[in-house]
Amino acid sequence: MERAAFAQDELELPEVAPPSFSGGVDVLRVALAFLFVILCLWGLYYFLRRFAREKPRLASSRYMVLLDFFPVSQKLSVYLFRVGERVIMLAQSGNTVREIAEFQMEELEEQKPTSSGFTSYLDLILGRRKND
Repeated sequence: MERAAFAQDELELPEVAPPSFSGGVDVLRVALAFLFVILCLWGLYYFLRRFAREKPRLASSRYMVLLDFFPVSQKLSVYLFRVGERVIMLAQSGNTVREIAEFQMEELEEQKPTSSGFTSYLDLILGRRKND
């Protein structure tokens, strides 16, 4: 008998109404939350791009200064260090570091970076020149 009474109580559950989004406050709250998430993702993207462009930071030294860094391929990088009045060019491949060249600071010429993108190619074809 107890079993039948328990089953009968289960059948008489009160009805629960589904949540309604008829209020404008709920829609506004969802829209603001969506906007907040989009702004957070954009901020993360901006800071990651900004910090990815920076040169790798090495420990500070009184005697050596990193002048330039160039990634040749995924596994090969070339570094240019100044040690006193000498400039040393090193190549790093995996766990191996080798000296490529050594010369005096006066021999080093600083060059302006050249753009080799599509716009410079188009300017070359059309005969336009950029004002320096």
